[in-house]
Amino acid sequence: MARKYITHEEVKSAFSEVYNKFYLVYRKKEDTPRSDADWEQLLNAARTIRRKYDSEFVNIMITGLIEQFEAEEREQK
Repeated sequence: MARKYITHEEVKSAFSEVYNKFYLVYRKKEDTPRSDADWEQLLNAARTIRRKYDSEFVNIMITGLIEQFEAEEREQK
């Protein structure tokens, strides 16, 4: 079970990592759909960050971004 709370330093680090190493890397840069391999790589990166922080807060951030990515894909179809 993920931790309910993380330290202030972990929050700072998590925001930075989720934005800079996850969102900026995996956001849509083109109008082409993501391949299965792209999704697999994206989800593996999400899993790595989730494991690193083991936090409900980080899980919510990552889940929200994945939902955003999925919505972008649906809109392009």
